[in-house]
Amino acid sequence: MRGAKHPLHVFAGVSLTLRAGEMLALVGPSGSGKSTLLRCLAGLEPVTEGHVVLLETNLARASRSTLAAMLREEVGLLLINPPLVPSLTALQNVELPGRLAGRSAWSNREVSLRTLDELGARDWARKLPEQLTPPQAAKISLARLIAQHPKIVFADEPTGRLSTSDSKLVLRSLKKLSDGGAAIVLATHDLHLASQADRVITIVDGALGATLERPSAEEVLAALDQTAYGSDE
Repeated sequence: MRGAKHPLHVFAGVSLTLRAGEMLALVGPSGSGKSTLLRCLAGLEPVTEGHVVLLETNLARASRSTLAAMLREEVGLLLINPPLVPSLTALQNVELPGRLAGRSAWSNREVSLRTLDELGARDWARKLPEQLTPPQAAKISLARLIAQHPKIVFADEPTGRLSTSDSKLVLRSLKKLSDGGAAIVLATHDLHLASQADRVITIVDGALGATLERPSAEEVLAALDQTAYGSDE
């Protein structure tokens, strides 16, 4: 922490590379650092040592305008508390990335409405965020992400407040983006969601543990137990 009398080291020896079209899951208990790591990778939090290279850009050397452009055009965010613009309707929130990217109004609206249809969310198009339930807001955030067509997605507990059916919808949507070439990074407690990833990395107390390739939920749980308690045996 900058300015602290005694430095607080949140991470230790973290090093990883993400490949295009890959879905990577960061899994760990609450307080393990997975959400903070995800925010650092996305450029939402600065790092004081080491460096993060995102889409060939060293975030430590990037200007605020460069970071803003990346988050606007190439980096997608799916957060447990969706950052919807309160003064815009659900449809306008979905249209926002296209408007900022300079797409034509007609094609942007067509894409946005089609995406809302695919997610079963068109009935909420005229509602403001304050009129949406948390699951509805999550779907609108997902629709905005899909309409954005990002190159990389950072998702923090994307199924944390959702029903089983809505969680499956999120997973299908993320897999579709991944199949289209987008890289996906998940921070999650959901072992089923993690087991659908191409690669799972466990994290405990800011340190990376096991790396698993296409594991089952049971294998993820066993790796977490080994990471957390293995050194005490």
